[in-house]
Amino acid sequence: MDPTRNPMSDACSDAGADVPQGTSRARLQEGPSSRAERPDARSAGAAIRLASLVAALLSYPPSAAADLLQDMLRKGVEAAAQELKRQESRPTPPPAAAPRPTPAAVPAAPKAASPAVAKQPELHPDEVNFVAPSATARLSETERCFSLGQETPGVKARCPLHKPVENAELMRGEPRASYPSEFLTFRNSPRMIVDNPYLSLDRGFFNKIRSASCDPAGGMWVTATASLKRNKNPYASGIWRIAPDGQITALATKPWALETSSRHPYCNAPFQKSGLEVNQLTSLTPAADGSMLAISGDLYSTVSRVQADGTVQYVAGAGYCSAGANKSKGYVDGNVAEARFKSITAVLEDPQKNIWVADVGNCALRKISGGRVTTVVPPERACPKNDPENHLTFDSFAWDPNSGELIAAGTHLWRGPPTGDNYFSSIWRISADGVMKRLYIAKAMGSGPKSGVGGIGGLALDGGGAIWFAEGYFGTKEGARIMRIDAGGRLVHVAGSPLPGNVSHGDGPAREALFPGMAQMCFDSQDTLFMFSDNMIRKMTRDGRVTTWAY
Repeated sequence: MDPTRNPMSDACSDAGADVPQGTSRARLQEGPSSRAERPDARSAGAAIRLASLVAALLSYPPSAAADLLQDMLRKGVEAAAQELKRQESRPTPPPAAAPRPTPAAVPAAPKAASPAVAKQPELHPDEVNFVAPSATARLSETERCFSLGQETPGVKARCPLHKPVENAELMRGEPRASYPSEFLTFRNSPRMIVDNPYLSLDRGFFNKIRSASCDPAGGMWVTATASLKRNKNPYASGIWRIAPDGQITALATKPWALETSSRHPYCNAPFQKSGLEVNQLTSLTPAADGSMLAISGDLYSTVSRVQADGTVQYVAGAGYCSAGANKSKGYVDGNVAEARFKSITAVLEDPQKNIWVADVGNCALRKISGGRVTTVVPPERACPKNDPENHLTFDSFAWDPNSGELIAAGTHLWRGPPTGDNYFSSIWRISADGVMKRLYIAKAMGSGPKSGVGGIGGLALDGGGAIWFAEGYFGTKEGARIMRIDAGGRLVHVAGSPLPGNVSHGDGPAREALFPGMAQMCFDSQDTLFMFSDNMIRKMTRDGRVTTWAY
């Protein structure tokens, strides 16, 4: 026997002789579960290894075999002891949890659809740092009187000359910043009495006034643009409120630039979040609930309501609140959404919540009540052919609470005999059932230069029921005069004088005041008359003194 041979190595080699060729060591070292699947192969391998070991021991002398067996037992004991230590050093695994019973399958509830989130439009650059103009800092404790021009022949400058600040001074600041507008329309005024203590004498607050109306609380609502940018475009547009003490605050305003690049709806939204332009929101008239009625849309064919928070609500007609083919004008009675108007000039809500509409384009007096539009005075009665003196005029409305009648006034241009443009200005009373009664008529007839009344602008009733209006004149009496029809029908000239030269503005005693024209007028609860014309708001107290209130 070769003494260099190791019987243990031989035994192990012999023991592996039953492994098929190509089987890997990893296959031989599989875990207990794998070996348990092959009990016959395991038993046969152990028997072969034991037989090989016994044969090796029998080939040695007895003493050498005993020493070899003893050495094998010692090594086996040491190996077993080391394995025991390794087992004890390992952490005891937690007991296996009992398997949970499988619950019965519950059908999944349908997943609710996530509400669609509207993508917020990006801000226009002018929206980022927009601050609505206001006048809330008191600048004077008394009224201020000054003249903006040199003394005009025939007109005494009763106030000291005041030189306005030049544009270069007004335009200082950042390029995107706004600056107040300069005085333009009354630069030559010989006497300007400003009794609003919150306005500067050097510049105007409003850039362009579109409409003005008295509210039941004693203030005024004004639709306008305010301030300018360096490119001469307006800075802000919207609705401002003038408080009884003269403070001017923004009711609902936005950057003027949004009027040409709006991404918002045109109605049923706050004005500052609507697509309406300020010149599409005109003829404000107060309602009993504190809101204002207005004519809106570029077709002037929609009636809207402006709430105290600036929300513009659709009332009736077509225009911006309609889409596609519905965005039209016409003459249709019926449901408010289906009704159509054409060129509305005045709206008014009476104490019974009926809304009267001057549909001049259709020459008809319409009424909105109970969600429907009806015609009260049809075209054949409102505009009789070849009878201009009985042509209904309704550029302005007022309500007489004493008689429960509508008062309408305006001017009709008649192109017919004798020749040329003939102007008929008239005032009417209209009952709830459409019976008309003419109160006043004036004419400017013929071709060529004219003289006489060229139009009626503005209409209001005072607390005593007297009717006030403004007449515009042609010829040597050019300018406007404030007139009054007393309860007994007497016509009285209250204020206004012919304009001298190029002067178009003058405050002071009523009969010396100068008016270039008149667009709207209204009374507050103290019977103070407010008049809007030529981009400024004037007022006349009961003692007959005219001053400038806002510009």
